[in-house]
Amino acid sequence: MDDNLRLKGIRRAIGEELKRARERKEIMLEDVAHETKINLDYLKAIEAGEFNFLPQAYVRAFIRSYAQKVGLDPVTMLKPLDRIRERILEERTNPPEEAESQEKPPSDKLFLAKLKKIFSPDSSLYL
Repeated sequence: MDDNLRLKGIRRAIGEELKRARERKEIMLEDVAHETKINLDYLKAIEAGEFNFLPQAYVRAFIRSYAQKVGLDPVTMLKPLDRIRERILEERTNPPEEAESQEKPPSDKLFLAKLKKIFSPDSSLYL
């Protein structure tokens, strides 16, 4: 599965879980906004799984506050998001070995050997 789709699914799941917990406790979203001092539109975006409205540090802080307000463990809520972000970062900083070996320029010895073969008297260049 594409990492962006996976990340989108995780965001949506976090938002849905927060919303379910809030509704189970019969707390209005406006009350969460008032008590946490988080903008109502931001809370609506979080519940919808749309986290691109602010820098991630703010989003994480909002999720943490929201989770605490509705009785969920903030660390548990953020764990899936952290795992996928760590994996994406690791893949970006440590590309797979196959791609790495394909991108490496040939060594000098290998390059010279190929040149000798191309320009040898037996080569078709001399015909």
